[in-house]
Amino acid sequence: MSRRGENIYKRKDGRWEGRYIKGRKTDGRIKYGYVYARSYQETREKLLEMRVKYQALINMNGSSQRLFSDWANEWLNERKNNVKLSTFSSYHYKMSHYILPFLGNCSMNEFTEELIEQFVHWLKEQNRCPSTIHVILSILKSCLAKAVLKGELKQNPCRTIKIEWTARKPKSLTKFEQMKLEKVAQKYFYSYGFSVLLSLRTGLRIGEVAALKWENVDLREGFIYVKHTLQRVYNNDHKTTLLLGDPKSTTSVRKIPISSKLKKWFLHHKQKNNNNIFVFENQQKPCEPRLLTKYFHMIRNHAKLSHVCFHQLRHTFATRCLEAKADVMSVSTLLGHASTKMTLDIYADSLMEQRIQAIDLMDNDI
Repeated sequence: MSRRGENIYKRKDGRWEGRYIKGRKTDGRIKYGYVYARSYQETREKLLEMRVKYQALINMNGSSQRLFSDWANEWLNERKNNVKLSTFSSYHYKMSHYILPFLGNCSMNEFTEELIEQFVHWLKEQNRCPSTIHVILSILKSCLAKAVLKGELKQNPCRTIKIEWTARKPKSLTKFEQMKLEKVAQKYFYSYGFSVLLSLRTGLRIGEVAALKWENVDLREGFIYVKHTLQRVYNNDHKTTLLLGDPKSTTSVRKIPISSKLKKWFLHHKQKNNNNIFVFENQQKPCEPRLLTKYFHMIRNHAKLSHVCFHQLRHTFATRCLEAKADVMSVSTLLGHASTKMTLDIYADSLMEQRIQAIDLMDNDI
C-alpha cells in the first residue's frame, strides 16, 4: 500500500498514479508531472526515476517550467527593436522553421547539453549544411544566454556545443572565364547583362546592384555612392516582402570610382532608362535580386559557366584589383569590408605573386 506523502494513488480504472514536481510555472505555482502503472511497486519505481531526473534538472537549470516557445517569442520581440529588419527576419525564420519545431514544447529547465546535441543531430538528419547549423545554433545560444540573464536558466547548455565546419574560400573567375562572361553579358546588355558587368567592375553585391539609384551614380565626377541594399525578407505572417534598406554594415556605405569603360556602359544603359529612379527597373519598380539572378543564370549558361554564382563576380573584382597591385586597404574599402583583416583572410591566395616577389627581393638583398 502507498505511504503517506508518497503522492501515489489508486485510480478508479484500477491503475496506480504517481505525482512528482517538474518545476514552477511563470506565476510561481508548482507544475506537476504524472506516471501511471498497473501496480503500486511499478508506479513507485517510475515515480522515483522521474523525481531524481527533475530534481537534478532543477538543481542544474532552475525550476522554470515555462515553455521555450513562450520565451523564444519574448526574446524575438525584444530583438526586433534592436537589430535591422533583415536581421530580425533571419532570426524569426530560423526560429520558426528549425528551432521551435524541435524545442518549442520543451520547458526551460529541461534544456541540457544532451537535448541540444539531439537537436543538432536532428538538423543533420534534415540535411542542413554545417554552416547553416552553425548559424541556427548561434541564434539559439544567444536566445538562451538572455534566458540566463533573466533568471529563466542557471546556465546556457549551448556553451560547450561546437559545430565543426570550415568556411569555403570564395572562388573568383579566371581572366579567360571573365572574358567569356563579359562577352555574353554585352550581347544581352539590355536583358540585365549590364548588371553582370557592373558587379564584375565594382564588386557590388547583388542587393546593392538592385538598390542602385541614378541619383547615386555621378557620371560627371565618376563615382558610385553605395547607400542601399534591396532584399526579400520574411515577415511575421511567414510571407515575404521586398525591403529597401541600409547596406550590410556601416562600412558597406561607400564610394566607388567609375572606370572609363564602365562610364560608357552607364551612358549606353541610361539612353533607354533615363526616366527611371533605379538603374535596374522592372515595371517601374526596382528589379529585385531574384530576377537579376534569373537573368544572370541565363547569361552564365550561354557562356558555358553554369557553375558560377552571382556572388563570385564580387570576388572576381577583388582578385583583379589585387592582381593589378592595388593595396589591401584600398580593396577592403572598395568592397566595404569591416577591416583589412577580413580582406586578407578571404583573398590571401590572390597575393601569392607579391609573396614570391618579396622572397626574391630578400634573396637579392642578402
